[in-house]
Amino acid sequence: MKKRIKKQILYGLLYLIIFGTIGAGIYFKVRQKPGVTPPILAPKDIEIIWAKSAQQTIGECDLVAKIKNPNPYHFSRQINYQFLLFEQQGSSSNLVNQINGSTWLLPNQEKYIIANEVPCTTNLSRVIFKNDPPLWQAYTEYHEPQIQIFQKEFQKLSQGPPYAQASAIIVNKNEFDLTNIKINIVLEDANDNLIAARQTQIDNLVANQETKINYQWLTEIKENVYRLTVEPDLPITSNFLK
Repeated sequence: MKKRIKKQILYGLLYLIIFGTIGAGIYFKVRQKPGVTPPILAPKDIEIIWAKSAQQTIGECDLVAKIKNPNPYHFSRQINYQFLLFEQQGSSSNLVNQINGSTWLLPNQEKYIIANEVPCTTNLSRVIFKNDPPLWQAYTEYHEPQIQIFQKEFQKLSQGPPYAQASAIIVNKNEFDLTNIKINIVLEDANDNLIAARQTQIDNLVANQETKINYQWLTEIKENVYRLTVEPDLPITSNFLK
């Protein structure tokens, strides 16, 4: 009887040793080592949300594209792009103009691309936005810049020029100064149609300070503005991205 009990105890100990070792091996194999970053997935293509045009004067229009970087760990310092303009000529739509430019994208950034005073006619049928494959870079350190916008306002002026103006308060909530900040201003109607778009710039905005931007239109805006978007577009610097 005693021998039988001893054998059962021995078999139990062997069972614990064998399966405990296997379990520990599996645990240490799949457990992430401290300080090791999980592998970063290959970057995705830029998302083109929409591209629109708006006639401003006879023979000129504004072009706007809304794009997004869907990658949380990648940025690009230079992205070449093209606006393709098509006109309706009879039963066909033909390419009549191409506007080239370049921009940049921060991780997960959504932004507007604006082109002004583009030659066009009232026969413009559609606008297509395309971009060349970006040269993506994975960052080692990223602190999302903190910039806030308050008191956005659009108003038509009774006597002009100027005929209208858009204004807003821009606040730098970072502990460092910001320079060469592009400010995108986009006007849309209640049906999301583009009315007008412009860019202005803040040359320098001191840390924890604010400034007011005020853009004026020298041409009349007849449409009812339903949505005013004021978007800061910060250049890539080592202050927040490495």
